[in-house]
Amino acid sequence: MSEGIRPLDWWMLGIEAAVLILVGYGESVTLVQQVTGAKRKKRLRRITSELRGFVTSGEDARNRPDNPNARITSANAWIVEVERYLASRSEKALLEFRWGSGRQVSMELQARLDNLHRISQNAENYF
Repeated sequence: MSEGIRPLDWWMLGIEAAVLILVGYGESVTLVQQVTGAKRKKRLRRITSELRGFVTSGEDARNRPDNPNARITSANAWIVEVERYLASRSEKALLEFRWGSGRQVSMELQARLDNLHRISQNAENYF
């Protein structure tokens, strides 16, 4: 009854070992992805919370009831603080904060041109 180990048995053992290794590799990749995904979600929650704090402080700066110069100073300090934070986290987020979409840039440029035109027409009021 005992025929000993045949070459086919060695092949089967090798195939079973290879399948076991592949299954183990697949499971370890899945585990690593879950761990890194959980870390990323935790990091994004922290960043989102910090950004909400900046939004709140920016709204406070915008809604200050004091004189316009104090409001501008406060807003500029807020902008510098937010840009410093974003620069340390994401160049893409910093560029979006600074420039937004192209449409927003052109609207701001148009508003500034309108302001400059108004100043030039009423220079005696400003200089």
